[in-house]
Amino acid sequence: DTGPRISGLVSNRRTGSFGHRYRVDALISEVRNQVGLNYQIPLDTPLTDRYEASAGYQTEDLDEMSSELILLEFKRVYVKPDRWTRTWYIKAQHESFDIGDISGTSTLILPGVRWEQSEADDPIFPNKGFRMMADLSFSTDFLFSDTTLVQGLFKTKWIFSPFERFRVILRGDAGVTWINEFEELPTSLRFFAGGDQSVRGFGYKSLGPREAGEVIGGEYLLVGSAELEYRMSEEWLVAIFTDEGNAFDEIDDDLENSIGFGIRWLSPIGPVRIDYAFPTTEDDFDGRLHIYIGPDL
Repeated sequence: DTGPRISGLVSNRRTGSFGHRYRVDALISEVRNQVGLNYQIPLDTPLTDRYEASAGYQTEDLDEMSSELILLEFKRVYVKPDRWTRTWYIKAQHESFDIGDISGTSTLILPGVRWEQSEADDPIFPNKGFRMMADLSFSTDFLFSDTTLVQGLFKTKWIFSPFERFRVILRGDAGVTWINEFEELPTSLRFFAGGDQSVRGFGYKSLGPREAGEVIGGEYLLVGSAELEYRMSEEWLVAIFTDEGNAFDEIDDDLENSIGFGIRWLSPIGPVRIDYAFPTTEDDFDGRLHIYIGPDL
């Protein structure tokens, strides 16, 4: 999605005598550049309970939009006995953005809560597993924010093997934003669709409401995917799939669809996926190549 990139990470998993941790990471690419710092403070049960403080700087430059984001975040993370990870957080972000004919700056204080869970029979290439994430956040001018909004996001992915050598992968994303003036919403909080992990066959963040022919993002998001893989050998698989979804301003807006096929190589660093997808809801039926590296969950 972001073109060729270089990334690096330095971490220290035991800082001082109290088991503190820190991580510094950076990424340079054609589309997105970012640098971040994360510091963790374990609590009485260090495997499940901790504080985190993060700071980051990110720029993103696409044909139809650009943004510059400064972010500060403080988290309270707790892994519950049922293996759900609950995170209470408060984010402070300042963003300058240009999208369509809109140029603006936004300063927001965003308290929120996130629930996450993931299980798999293999951490690299599972035959059975799932992940779920639900996030709810808000801002208000009473908390020194430029605008009042509420945003919810839900993501899930399921993997199962109905027959030997076969895997089924189901994926879904849904999001909603309540805001009085959509023009005040920065690009980092707008919903877009399209790309390697969204609706394949379409460009990265190329789907969503348009203004003067340019994608400006939406208040709602809905994406779904179904994929069938067949394992030809220990290291190689083939796949067919269909993706559907869009970002939109009205619930009854049309969804975009694509179909495609791909090949997977189970490399020592995790699956390498090469997909070719065709949009079925556009007059232009040209396909698009997608390459993705990393674990399924």
